[in-house]
Amino acid sequence: MFIKVAMTKGKKGRRLTTCRPTDQRSVSLLSDFYPDANWLEAQPFDTGEFTLFISDAPLGDEAAIQIPPVPYIEPKGGYTHFEIQNSKGIRIGTSMQHPVTQLTLLSSELDPDIITEQRAIYLGVGPAEKPEEVVVIDPPEAIGVDTTVVVCPPDETTPEEADPPAIDTDYIETAMNDHKLAEKYLKFFLQHHIKFCKGSRLTSKMLHAAIVDSAPDDVRADLLSRREILATFRQTFGTGMEKRSGRVNGKLDKYWKDVKIHIHRPDPLERTWL
Repeated sequence: MFIKVAMTKGKKGRRLTTCRPTDQRSVSLLSDFYPDANWLEAQPFDTGEFTLFISDAPLGDEAAIQIPPVPYIEPKGGYTHFEIQNSKGIRIGTSMQHPVTQLTLLSSELDPDIITEQRAIYLGVGPAEKPEEVVVIDPPEAIGVDTTVVVCPPDETTPEEADPPAIDTDYIETAMNDHKLAEKYLKFFLQHHIKFCKGSRLTSKMLHAAIVDSAPDDVRADLLSRREILATFRQTFGTGMEKRSGRVNGKLDKYWKDVKIHIHRPDPLERTWL
């Protein structure tokens, strides 16, 4: 996950400054951001408006100023809480060394692996990004340029120069068709092999493995990404995974509740899935 959020500085408190996304309609990942007030004022650029970088991996050179990562703590309601704590499990206060010690992000906007693997969040700040300037160019006629087109006879060319190298359209078409076929089989599998079962728990890893194992030889189910499976499941059944992780086969993972995989021989009228 790597996200850039345009932020604006709000009310300054005794220790913290409240900052919020510039456009609440376009960013739902977080509502407030609380950096150390003295640290924010000490930055070498105007922080009235600035860019906040949020990632589950080190930022490298992406951000002008990097902030020490904030560890995963726990999910709370529909949000996931990150916090820097001392040895007694109490959140430490902000400082110039640790300018951000708490962060709350909307769970549904996070990569599920962040919660499953309890990853820390890496933060950084940089100057506000200015919108690209639009350059308006006058048409040639407006500045008196002659636009008359002169047609010249074609140059003589050798046979090798006459035709450009052929593009392997068959390869491109095959690659596109493989993915489309996999998407079609995913929808078929969900409609025919996912059943309601009270108390059952189904993870995306279990579902992906079952789809790959059961797919016909001509279907590249391995091309399906985890994000595609999650999105198609929601479109098919109108529901997402549980907000809290739970134990599934002895491991902590995100899961769909009360559903299971049921591989069966479909009705004769349904056997042809294409």
